[in-house]
Amino acid sequence: MRPSFNPFSLYDANKVVLEKKTSSISQLWHQNGRCPKDTIPIRRTRKDDLLRASSIERYGKKSHGAIPNDVSVSHDGYIHEHSFAVANGQHYGTSVFMSVWNPYVHDPLEFSNTQLWLFGGPREFLNTVEAGWHVYPNLYGDNRTRLFTYWTNDRYRQTGCYNLLCSAFVQVSNKVALGSSLKPVSNYDGQQYGILVVVYKDQKTGNWWLQFGNKLDIGYWPASLVKHLSRDYKLKYK
Repeated sequence: MRPSFNPFSLYDANKVVLEKKTSSISQLWHQNGRCPKDTIPIRRTRKDDLLRASSIERYGKKSHGAIPNDVSVSHDGYIHEHSFAVANGQHYGTSVFMSVWNPYVHDPLEFSNTQLWLFGGPREFLNTVEAGWHVYPNLYGDNRTRLFTYWTNDRYRQTGCYNLLCSAFVQVSNKVALGSSLKPVSNYDGQQYGILVVVYKDQKTGNWWLQFGNKLDIGYWPASLVKHLSRDYKLKYK
């Protein structure tokens, strides 16, 4: 399946600029080859990945409960501090150019990220689709900067997962591996690197597409998965 249109086809002037901004970012697995047509790359889940999780049921799931405030405390007592911007109203997509860094994470249970967040619905059945980059040792076993996605349709209680760790996000691209590391990364007072992450709604199908750069469609969250996003929702950048 492919989306019915490319949102950037409506903005030719922006298209040229965005191509220049994102041309220098790649994924480390590309050094060993590419996937053939009609296949997709999937990061292998290892035994050690499962052992780091609090339980098999919680593997690949967020533990901090809900859309946080300025400072929130999760159910397991960990503090989540962040800054963010919110855009209210009826939207059909968003794009965010993110500088890519490799921040130091001291504790294996800590993480650091930059992401966009689309969410909507009643409090107890909050729907979200999320994408960006993060450094998350407990999930991957290292401190590399990685591309990620996430979703939930019940405020992180039972549903949701990172990347392709459950049957939800439908990947169509053979060029990008969710959960794979990004390179190069920005240096303080040195060369800067970034990625353009785009999420938009296909008006014909209602599916929410994820795009890397302004022309590479990675895949989509089915409309049936996040029904509350068909109504008014909020955009959040963190």
